[in-house]
Amino acid sequence: MSDISNKISIATTSLYSPDSKSNKSRAKIALETVKMAIEHGYEINIVDGGSSEEIVREYINHGANVFRQIGKTMGEARRQAIVESMARSREIIVSMEAEKCGLIPYLNMLANPLVKNEADMIIPARESMLSYPKAQQLAEPLGNLVWRTLTGREFDIS
Repeated sequence: MSDISNKISIATTSLYSPDSKSNKSRAKIALETVKMAIEHGYEINIVDGGSSEEIVREYINHGANVFRQIGKTMGEARRQAIVESMARSREIIVSMEAEKCGLIPYLNMLANPLVKNEADMIIPARESMLSYPKAQQLAEPLGNLVWRTLTGREFDIS
């Protein structure tokens, strides 16, 4: 665990129904994210929109802070997760999807420019979208084009 690890609070959301095979698989990945985050010394705050009690209990048993979703939309849940993380004592808020466990080992490296006051925000980008479903491969560049048109900035914000 590095000095940066204890500065990082992860803000994420979840909503997994045990009635769906794909949701069961996605919940396993989210739980892996929780485990990895705790192992790396990160705090993880999850706003849950109605997953089964079993899934929520697993998050808590592995060290996550879980909050019931107040609003109805995904955007409201994500904002709530960020607010919950901001209320904690950690300096760096990482907003990420619960199913991106592969990002966890890189958080210290990504946060380093923040700690050194070299950046105010970090937005990582994939090197390739080949692992995405075809529809998402087509949608991501469109979303980034809209962002670039609105802000004049080149960010992979989708």
